Amino acid sequence: MQRSGFHSLTPYHLEPGVPTQSSELPALEPTLIFNTGEPIAIVNACGNRIEVGTGEAFYAGLHRRYCFSLSFGAQAGVQVRLSPAAA
Repeated sequence: MQRSGFHSLTPYHLEPGVPTQSSELPALEPTLIFNTGEPIAIVNACGNRIEVGTGEAFYAGLHRRYCFSLSFGAQAGVQVRLSPAAA
């Protein structure tokens, strides 16, 4: 039994130098992502798009289909992998 509500806390920083598009695979763990880099856009498998600005966060919940993340510059932030109970 876990004592805390999260599995891991992972900072990240990517500087591709050009706009990028990445495929995000289905996940079994809910994840809260805090964006500290350039604005990004998330497009789910249904085509819904959300814009995430610098200093904003979004929830990547349990899903069965892929989605895309679009970045327009350097990406940086913190990913918090949550337990299902904490989500």
